[in-house]
Amino acid sequence: MLFEIISLVLFFCLVGGVIYLRQYLSEKAKNLASREDVAAITRQIEAAKIDYSRQIEEFKSDLHHQWDLHSEYGRDRKEALLRFFESCTSLLADKLNANPGDFPSDNGASLFRYQQVVGELFTRIYLDYLRLSLYFPGDSDLMAQAEMLTKYSFEARRHFESHFSKAKIALLAEAIIAHASHDKSACNNAVQRSNEVSREYNEGLRPSIKGMKEHFQAYLVALNAYLKESGSRPAPRQEVSR
Repeated sequence: MLFEIISLVLFFCLVGGVIYLRQYLSEKAKNLASREDVAAITRQIEAAKIDYSRQIEEFKSDLHHQWDLHSEYGRDRKEALLRFFESCTSLLADKLNANPGDFPSDNGASLFRYQQVVGELFTRIYLDYLRLSLYFPGDSDLMAQAEMLTKYSFEARRHFESHFSKAKIALLAEAIIAHASHDKSACNNAVQRSNEVSREYNEGLRPSIKGMKEHFQAYLVALNAYLKESGSRPAPRQEVSR
């Protein structure tokens, strides 16, 4: 009987020991697994930090690059707008306001120089318009006004090229006759002829100038609106008259 009791006690002790050992080993395994998991997670976090930092630096570099391109593009757009504005201002407020009869009598040197400068200015307006078309859509108000300005400048150029030479020749003939001839009648005829040709030149140019003036003022309004929106100083107001 005693032997059986002792055997039963030993059996329960053995079972208890096995259960405790199993739980102890299980906890050790969990702790070991937890430490390995923490180490793996830590490595993953550090790798993610490094990758994130690299991506941030790449993004900042790309952002700076894009900003530089955008800033340069914005400057080019503004420069193109102002170049066209300045070319049209020079043509309307200065060159086309000149009267052929007001040039000095210098054997036609001033007339020839003026003709060359105005011809180059017409070409510059067209080139400035083409440059604008690279930066702005055709349906924008700025481009619509620039297109009409260029159209009227073409009309003015056709009249200028076909009539200014006539005025120039008539004025040169007047100067030659006045200098070399003592025939008062011939001098009067030369003066009358040069006046007629100059008047024909001025009157034929007037419709083109009127059209340019109207669209120039509209272009100036659109230009100032664009400059204000982009944070730039507005273009100076220009009054053109003829």
